[in-house]
Amino acid sequence: MLQFSTVFGHPVSSPQSFGSSIHTVNIGPAPVSRRLPTVGACARALGYSPDYLSDLLRTETGASTREHIHRAVIEAAKARLLSATVSEVAYALGFEHPQHLARLFRQKTGHTPGQWRAQQRQRLVAG
Repeated sequence: MLQFSTVFGHPVSSPQSFGSSIHTVNIGPAPVSRRLPTVGACARALGYSPDYLSDLLRTETGASTREHIHRAVIEAAKARLLSATVSEVAYALGFEHPQHLARLFRQKTGHTPGQWRAQQRQRLVAG
C-alpha cells in the first residue's frame, strides 16, 4: 500500500492508498530553501520514476500525482491556517508568493484561505 500520509510534517486527513507495499511519503521541511513538493521529489522518495508513479496513481486512484500533492498541500495549509497568517502558511509550505497559495486553495476548496479560516472559527465558537 502506497500512502501519502504526511506533507511538511502534518498528517493528511484522507490519504490515498493502493498497491501491495507500504510507503509513506514525508516531504519534510527543507532547512534553507523550502519548495513545494514536486512529482519528481515524491517519486524519488518512493524509489519510483516520475512517469511510473504518475501512471500508478492515475490507474489506482483516478487522480494524478499533482492532484495528490495539491490535496496534501491544502490539508497542510488547513492545519496551519488557524494559528498563522496566510502569508506565514504560504511561505512555510514553500510558496514564493502568498497569492499562489490563495489561488490554489480557492481552486481546490471553493474558498479563499481567509474565508475558510473564518468558517472554521465560527464552527469552533458555535460548537
